Amino acid sequence: MTEMFEGHEAVDGEIGEVAVVADEAGEVAAPGDERGMTTAEYAVGVVLVITLVTIVIKALQAGWFAALIKTLIGVIFKAITGAF
Repeated sequence: MTEMFEGHEAVDGEIGEVAVVADEAGEVAAPGDERGMTTAEYAVGVVLVITLVTIVIKALQAGWFAALIKTLIGVIFKAITGAF
């Protein structure tokens, strides 16, 4: 017995209450197979982004980092304009 389920074909066999599902390529996804991030992963990701943004803001406020960025932009600009 096969049935179409949201673009996937359910094939014979069940594991507990979860049907075994095959995609168009015939690959069978394991029960509980998750794609993408869950709520906990989103929370960790948000904390990481906030931390990195805070570090960059603090570094930009420091004089040495701003000077480093200006020097780097100057070198890149000279390399681009010097190529023409």
